[in-house]
Amino acid sequence: YGRNFDAAEMPLYCAAISFKAIYDTADIRTTGGGDVAYAMDAPPRDSTLVSRLRSAGAIIYAHAHNSEYNGGSGDPEGASKVERPYIGAGGARESWGGVSCNPYDTERATAGSSGGSGSSVAANLAVCSICETTGGSCRGPANYHSTALVVPTKGMISFDGSIGATPYQDRPGIICRSVKDAVTVLDAFRDKKTGTYFDAGDL
Repeated sequence: YGRNFDAAEMPLYCAAISFKAIYDTADIRTTGGGDVAYAMDAPPRDSTLVSRLRSAGAIIYAHAHNSEYNGGSGDPEGASKVERPYIGAGGARESWGGVSCNPYDTERATAGSSGGSGSSVAANLAVCSICETTGGSCRGPANYHSTALVVPTKGMISFDGSIGATPYQDRPGIICRSVKDAVTVLDAFRDKKTGTYFDAGDL
C-alpha cells in the first residue's frame, strides 16, 4: 500500500499482531501448540478475527505461545502442566514451543494459557496480541505483564475458526500496551459491511 494508505479503512496499518495459537491463520502453522506429525499444517482459511485484522492493515506476525491445545496449566493429566518451578502461579507449556517465560524476569511465570500473548506484547515483539479466556487466561497474563486488556462479553466478537476448551465460556481478548490500542483493535473487529461485530460463523 506504500505511503498512500487509507487510515480510515486500515486503522491497523503495519501493526504487528500476534494471536494465541488456537486461531486459524492460513499462512502460519496452526496446531494449538501441539507437536505431533503436523508438518506445515496451515488451515485452509483465516479465522474471522485474523481475517478482519488483515483487512484493517495489520501484519499477522506470529502465533503466541499457549498451553497445548488450549488446556489449562494446572491440567491434572499433565498435558500442559508447567513443571519447572517458576515464581508465581500459572503458566503455559506446549510440546511445540516449551514453557513460556516472562520477559521482565525469565524465572517468573506468565500466568494462564495465554501467557505467550502477554509476553509477546511485554517484550515488544507485537503491538497487540489476541488471547483467549475460559477462566482467567487473558486476565492473568495481562496482569503479570503490566499490559492493557479488553475482554468483551462472550459472543460480542467472533470465535469462529478457533480451538476452544469450553464452548459456554471461551471468548477472545485483546492484550495491548495501552487501552487506546486495545480499543482500536476492538473496533477493527467490526464487519466493514454491516458495522456490527456479528459473525454468522458463530451460529
